[in-house]
Amino acid sequence: MRKFDGVFRCTRVADTSASAISVAKNRKRHRSKSTRQRKAGQVLKNEPSRKSRARCEGVPPGTPSEHITSATRDSTPPANRCDGWQGYPETTFYFWKRLYSDDYEQSLWRTTLKRTFPNKRLGRAQIAQNLEYIYQARNRLAHHEPILHKRFRETISAIEFLSANMGIASPSEDTPLAKLIGDDLDQVKIKAQRLHDRLASFRTP
Repeated sequence: MRKFDGVFRCTRVADTSASAISVAKNRKRHRSKSTRQRKAGQVLKNEPSRKSRARCEGVPPGTPSEHITSATRDSTPPANRCDGWQGYPETTFYFWKRLYSDDYEQSLWRTTLKRTFPNKRLGRAQIAQNLEYIYQARNRLAHHEPILHKRFRETISAIEFLSANMGIASPSEDTPLAKLIGDDLDQVKIKAQRLHDRLASFRTP
């Protein structure tokens, strides 16, 4: 009986060793496959999906994955194609205004974002507040809600503040952004004044 137990234990040890060797071989095979995939330029988990790359290459949205072939991409006009991941145009306004929140005071504002508003008298909180005014106004417009009176003045003031301070050490109306939107902003002010005057005419004394 003692001899049988010894044989049994030896058999278990042999089985365990064989299993360990098998696992090691599988891991080695997996690492080799991953290395070959990287060298071959195949899609990894942290890269855009097949549909994302196809959309970037000009394939119409809604095209089933099985229909996205090299022939489909090759037939796409070069003018509709793009290189790289379309991350920037797909981000929301909320994403950009959140970069100026107090959560990123140390990690982003002091290290990088301060360069976008180099005026030393400006703090992150001022930038964040004005971005919030514009963000709230944008949301109301998207829901077909009015922007009147105090809310309108805050929005216009925020736009003028950001356009006058972006990329310059002291406020100026000659910044590229201010020049770009200057005429449109003046037209908005004129139309807004007419609307406010009309609304005021309906008020009863």
